[in-house]
Amino acid sequence: MILVQRSSILASTSARSLVFMKELPFIRGNTHDFTNCAKNKSGRNYGLFSIKNLYQPADFLRLASEAMAKCDSLRVVIANQVDIKISTKSQASEILFILDSISKHVCNVIDVAELCRCVHTDPSWRESATNAFSILSDYIAQLNVDTNLYRRLTNVVDSNIFENLSEEQQRFATLLKAEFERDGIHLADDDREKLRQIQNQIVQLETLFQENINNSKKLFDVDANLVEQIFSKDTL
Repeated sequence: MILVQRSSILASTSARSLVFMKELPFIRGNTHDFTNCAKNKSGRNYGLFSIKNLYQPADFLRLASEAMAKCDSLRVVIANQVDIKISTKSQASEILFILDSISKHVCNVIDVAELCRCVHTDPSWRESATNAFSILSDYIAQLNVDTNLYRRLTNVVDSNIFENLSEEQQRFATLLKAEFERDGIHLADDDREKLRQIQNQIVQLETLFQENINNSKKLFDVDANLVEQIFSKDTL
């Protein structure tokens, strides 16, 4: 799947939100001074865009690393279960919850990084957000071709337990499986690697395009008389 649309793991956000996603706290704090961050009712501090522990540009890379570490731990859990038969509803629900958690951990960082690199006025914030976005985009491409995730998801969809799951869970699993297949999970290893490289190139070109827009400072002069021929003085 093209990364601008996210990954197999990430693309089913609408279905995911119906199943597991809990609304993140949003605090309207001072968006300039993150040393005195706003606090929610539980007393927790939130930084840029009300994201916890996002106080300075370097925090983007740390948050990206933490997200990938959490996801890798969950991938190990799935890999260790891949050949275990699914025989209960709770077992199937747990698998979907793990897949959803992988999505959530990545989304919580890459979505904010994408926003920041597009709208922040400080070049240091945009640069750090862009680096985090690139790292996580490559990681998403790895998730897209993780055969253990796909096999375990398929185990759920093809099991007799699937009909006993909630409508939202069934929709989440079905959409996620279709996204995996659209992203080439069925391809040979070499072809999947080529696809990942192409996706990375697309992300790099998107990033370059965005940076060119943000960094462009070219000015030009227009004769006022020519402008007035198009727009009246009253309009201007």
